[in-house]
Order: sequence, then structure tokens, then C-alpha cells
Amino acid sequence: MRAATIGRILVAVALVALAVVGAAPARAGDRASDFRVATRLYADGDLDAAQAAFEAVAAADPRGPWADDALSEAANVAEKRGDLDAARRLWRRVVDEYPQSRQSRRARARLAAIEAEIGAGGQWLEVAEQHEAILRAAIGVSDPTPQARALAALVAAHPDYPRAPEARLWIGDTLLRVGEV
Repeated sequence: MRAATIGRILVAVALVALAVVGAAPARAGDRASDFRVATRLYADGDLDAAQAAFEAVAAADPRGPWADDALSEAANVAEKRGDLDAARRLWRRVVDEYPQSRQSRRARARLAAIEAEIGAGGQWLEVAEQHEAILRAAIGVSDPTPQARALAALVAAHPDYPRAPEARLWIGDTLLRVGEV
């Protein structure tokens, strides 16, 4: 992990610690500024630090106007990182802690989608996270054949995986595009 990323994560953790001990005043302006910092981290592609910063915004003022948006963004970033367990946990918090918020509807939809991917009890969590990691590794590479083969092996090892049909389509399309089929 890069030193800059570690530094950003430490700053986000410090914000959470200050909020928990009450040292950080819960002013909407502060949270708006913190939310912008988290958004910048996300835009810069520093997903670990962005997620930590969004979570820090929510922790700093759980009843403030930015809390539900911050948790929703943290969940979205967790999904982008391929951490479906964290995403599920964060989306669940949005539903449970902010049931009347505008983000709650989005959270319910994302929870349903994640549970369809990993199973209601999470039995497919590890396979789904491996699937996502393989797809992320294929982004921007000129020849995604190794990723297609890795996904094929994953699906072959887990034929009952709920996303197996979708994975097979991706594998076939990918191998066709690179001339392997």
C-alpha cells in the first residue's frame, strides 16, 4: 500500500476517533467539507481512503444531514473495491439507521442485488469477491485471456454459483473478442 494512501486512511481514522470522543464539533459545514474531501479521494481513485473518509463523515455526526449520504457513498466505494461484505454491512446500516431517508430506497435495492450475488446467507461471498477481482483485473488489459481462463476455472469449481450464467457469457464474449474461440 502506498505511503500516501496509508496517510489518507490514517487521517480518516483520526476523524472517526475525534468524533467518537466528542472532540470534533458536529457542524454541518465541517461534515460538508469532509464529504468533499472523501469525494476527492474517490475521484482520485484512492478507494480505501475514500471509503474510510466517507465512514468518518457518518461517524462524526450520525444524525447530521450528511450521514446517510456518506454511508451510501462508503457502501458504493466498498462495492467498487470488490468488498461485498463491507458493502452489504454499510447498505444494511443505511436501511436500519436511516429508514426514511432518500438513500434507504437505493440501499434496499443494492442489498437485494448483493444478496442475489452472494446468497441470502452469504454462502457465495468468497466466490463473488473472486469473480469481481477477476473482472477488475481485466479492465484495461489488451489481452484478458488469463482473466477469462481464471473466471472459467472459478465457475467450473462452483457450478451452482448464482452468477455462473453471467460469468459464462463474459468468458465467451471475451474469448471471442480476442480470437480464442
